[in-house]
Amino acid sequence: MHSIFSSLTVAPIIEIASGRPFNILTGTDTNFDFNPLTDRPNAVSLGSGTTSCGNAPVLSKYSPTGAFNLPCYIDAPANANSNSSNFNGSLSRNVGVKPYSVFTDFRFAKSFALSDTLSFEATADIFNLINKNNTFDVNSLYTDAGRPTSAFDPRQFQFGGRLIF
Repeated sequence: MHSIFSSLTVAPIIEIASGRPFNILTGTDTNFDFNPLTDRPNAVSLGSGTTSCGNAPVLSKYSPTGAFNLPCYIDAPANANSNSSNFNGSLSRNVGVKPYSVFTDFRFAKSFALSDTLSFEATADIFNLINKNNTFDVNSLYTDAGRPTSAFDPRQFQFGGRLIF
């Protein structure tokens, strides 16, 4: 019995991580800076109507007020500066939070002495042992914010052997 467990290695790696924040974006250039990748929506109340630009509010669990809408430059007062919510949305950065993740990886290795100068090591690696669907990325567009778009790999097995001389 002692020889079965001699030269045996068990190496677990367990990681539990809270969700990472992400920006919720409009996908359009609402502040006229020629960059649609940084513009954020306005957080509006559930009963808000359509803006003068024709945009209706969109319900979202990430909105502190219940809904999002695009900024509308037509509704801006004449003295509004470029930082007004009519150009730059009122939503703060990193409001969205991705789902938490759990990674469980294990390695089992066993060495066998074949002679004084020769040995063989067999390994078995298991990645994502519990096979949890860990979200890699989510949609950041305000109309569908937080919907998973990609995931980390499912459970995988890897076997190997190594001759040591």
